[in-house]
Amino acid sequence: MAIKSGLVALVDSVRAYLDARFDPSERPVVVLGWRERTKQVNQGPGGANRVVFTPSDDAGRGGRIVGTQQPGPRTFGTAPNTITTRALFDWERQLVVSVWAFDRSKPTDEAAQIEAVETLFEWVVRAVQQTARVNATWTDVTWTVEPVEHAFGRELRAGLIFRHPLFDAEADVAFPTGAITKRFADQSG
Repeated sequence: MAIKSGLVALVDSVRAYLDARFDPSERPVVVLGWRERTKQVNQGPGGANRVVFTPSDDAGRGGRIVGTQQPGPRTFGTAPNTITTRALFDWERQLVVSVWAFDRSKPTDEAAQIEAVETLFEWVVRAVQQTARVNATWTDVTWTVEPVEHAFGRELRAGLIFRHPLFDAEADVAFPTGAITKRFADQSG
């Protein structure tokens, strides 16, 4: 068993959260990566309706490494497939979460498009908080305003600082068994 990247685990959890709450015909696509934001093949049903987690800000800054909040050994997995390791540091990752949504019923109504984006963004915030709890801090929000005409909805981009541990190599744990002798060392037979 290997410990998964904290960021990959967060994105997987957000995807599962939204998958469980949206009808498949309206389900947003949740993806991770620098190239995903500019792709057009990763849109949700009906166009738009996607969430992209970018692992840094636009300048490539990925956050900072800080002291861990929970030192000491941790055990992961379910017996007998468990591993034990310790957190060395925490990574306060600087991410950008792009939310792009589209209201098909009113494609030229700007208020409807804003409402669609904000509604999906609220779902994303809920999903992140469900998983990351106090280890997620939202920062600046920007709207993508160029080009002026958006035929398929709007995009909102929000900064997210996600704190997760960086782990040491897996530690082998031995469980000794006791040996009890019923006689003293100086006694015979």
